[in-house]
Amino acid sequence: MIDINKLNLSAKEQNILKILNTIINNGEASSIDIGKGTNLSVSTISRVLNLLKNKGIIINVGKEQTDIGRHPEILRLNSDFGHIVFIDIYHEKIISYLTNLDGKILDTEEYHFEQGLNLELFKQGLTTAYSKLLKNTEYSNINVLAVGMSVPGVVNESSNTVSRIPNIFSFDEINLSDYIENIIDAPVVLCNESSLSAIGLAYEVYPDRNILVYIAITEPTGIGAGIVIDGKPHKGATNAAGEIGSMFVDVDDFNDDHSSVGCMESNAGVGKLLTELNDAMGNGKAVKLKSLMEKQGAQKASIDLIEQAIQMMDYDVQEIYDRYIKIWALSIINVIMLLDPDIIVLGGKIKPNNQVTLEKIKYFVRKGTYTEPDIRISEIGSRATLIGGLNMMRSHIFNNILADIAIN
Repeated sequence: MIDINKLNLSAKEQNILKILNTIINNGEASSIDIGKGTNLSVSTISRVLNLLKNKGIIINVGKEQTDIGRHPEILRLNSDFGHIVFIDIYHEKIISYLTNLDGKILDTEEYHFEQGLNLELFKQGLTTAYSKLLKNTEYSNINVLAVGMSVPGVVNESSNTVSRIPNIFSFDEINLSDYIENIIDAPVVLCNESSLSAIGLAYEVYPDRNILVYIAITEPTGIGAGIVIDGKPHKGATNAAGEIGSMFVDVDDFNDDHSSVGCMESNAGVGKLLTELNDAMGNGKAVKLKSLMEKQGAQKASIDLIEQAIQMMDYDVQEIYDRYIKIWALSIINVIMLLDPDIIVLGGKIKPNNQVTLEKIKYFVRKGTYTEPDIRISEIGSRATLIGGLNMMRSHIFNNILADIAIN
């Protein structure tokens, strides 16, 4: 939907966008529907519809049957007027999606990195995935209106920079938007990945919750959160809302050298957890975890294997894991005390089958809040980021690109 109130418009321009909004919101609409929704005259509606059809923004999809014998056209947004590319970036891969304006996925490309991601590898991967995405599709006349990208860290929307990135340090403080636009020659919109996941969960799974907080624990160090209040993302005055990985959990870490890695991320990241478990196994401890890894041929531990070891009474693993769980629970307790959300959803490396982890987190949170907060694990995984990203991109294109084309 186009937010007309945020734009400085003449009466004529307002009428154009009111009519376009009616069609977008209804999915399909006749001139009769538009008249009822806007109270505009028949002549104004006819003129605007002809304008929008001539520009290719809307299309005729048939005739409406009426009791009085009239058969007005049924119109809808031309979903192929332009296209969206959304890129989901991870430490070890990027996934790119090509969609139409309805958000329908037309094609997908993945590019995997054999080592930690840096700018040069990212440029290579993005160039390859983006070109394949446009060439491989069965659809012709691809017109990319904008490219959206999910990134960890604080996204400064005014300067198009990203800072405090926990897992991709070479991206820190560069104008990532300009950098990408020079590679793919299309407008780029950046957004924090946890914020997008929160939007996706609020839209797809929990539309009835007023305050939703999504917390992701990712590998190797990232811990972030996204906040949605009354259906809208809450980013804060400096776009840092949700950066819980930067919370201090140890006063010994409170020093002048607090750089791009937050103290909670330093103390409770998945990478550090796995390193500590490996050290324990190397010292002859955590023998049941080591046995599980050997049986499964696993090169490194995972939350699934950790939980299995705990259920097998591996007390070394339990002692180490409980220390990390307590730090994760501490962040959740602070979130509850500040926001009192309706629901907290966990994601990242915590999957729906990790019920041992969920129950441990709930146990420690209850000790700190004396309540029974609604804490769940995301059932839709990384799809939440895609859903949130496509919603964000459609809103951006409608308000900043389609609206401009319609009135000019």
